[in-house]
Amino acid sequence: MRSNEDPSEYKFRFIEVKELDIIKREQPDLYNDASSRLLLSCPDVFEEFPCYFYILDSEDKTVCSVKTFPDRLVAGIQSYPWAWFGALFTEEDHRGRGLATRLIRESVAILHKRGIAWGGVFSTENALRIYRKLGFTIPGYADRYLFLKSGEAFFNVHIRSKSLSCFLNVLYMGAIKVIYKVFFSGRWFRGKSHCKLMLEECDEYNGIAFQEKIKNSTRFRFNDSIVKLNWKIGGCGQKGENICKPYIIKVSATNEIVGYCVVRNKLQIEPIASKYKNFMMMTLMDYGLFVDDERLYLSIIDKLFDLFWESSAEVFEVVSNSETLCAALRRKGMLRVGKGMSFKFSLPESWSISDGYEQLENWHLTHFCGDSFTF
Repeated sequence: MRSNEDPSEYKFRFIEVKELDIIKREQPDLYNDASSRLLLSCPDVFEEFPCYFYILDSEDKTVCSVKTFPDRLVAGIQSYPWAWFGALFTEEDHRGRGLATRLIRESVAILHKRGIAWGGVFSTENALRIYRKLGFTIPGYADRYLFLKSGEAFFNVHIRSKSLSCFLNVLYMGAIKVIYKVFFSGRWFRGKSHCKLMLEECDEYNGIAFQEKIKNSTRFRFNDSIVKLNWKIGGCGQKGENICKPYIIKVSATNEIVGYCVVRNKLQIEPIASKYKNFMMMTLMDYGLFVDDERLYLSIIDKLFDLFWESSAEVFEVVSNSETLCAALRRKGMLRVGKGMSFKFSLPESWSISDGYEQLENWHLTHFCGDSFTF
């Protein structure tokens, strides 16, 4: 049923971190203990950071809302405060009244007044149309690549007969293993790894294990400190079938540390592409090199595939806008699927930031951008 609310009756509100108790007391439908604990433990958080934006109807009921997480954008020697938006939602009875547009417009104004940028990932096409109208910068999409060890989730959607679906999946699993060994890792594989690497699992990253500074060839990047990485790893949800593991990447011959990667194994309950669900997925959440040598990417993907074949995961997923990494993924038989992860933002006019931020290749984008590490 469509609400008959007069547009003038809607009220815009926002809450700062220091006022979280107000949300818990007055708007309990917005408050979440786990999300609040994660927010309060974020290395980039500060008391005046606006963490919830919402719109109330005439009865003071929340009908449209969005939450934020703090980050830092690093551009050269400068760093700037950044807010990642997520979980934008409008109650069904109040849709079609421009509430989401108003919420975004007014939240951006609040943030820009404080010198904070507005950013987001994984938006639908309908949402992106709103952002374009509001003047957001939309550099594009970070590509999503998949490799299916099992096609069960696919066959279950497209084949009505369960017995036939199971039969086809058995054939697929046998065939894909042979194809991978022969064409993507065996004698017929045209790619050659730069050097042999090994992945060493660790409980968390620390300053002793490797350098604080990650070599990154992009002009713009987000806070990639060890403290922030550990915070995101914890935020991935270490429970049940959702496990996030950090790895140190070493050269096998010398034991030299050359990088890191974070891998998550998760039971995918929420449908992908509105269809495919209930399968185990291994995702490369984040990565970084400590040496300026992008030839290592193919060697890293080699080792990640070793992890994948040994795991219970049925699907291997990577989201990245690095052309060098994406080229390595294609050479290992991974397929580009869909549009990938959208990326959009709005920068305050007060920032004196260099040109080039409109170009996707100038950013380092992974699953650890935005709030996508939490789902």
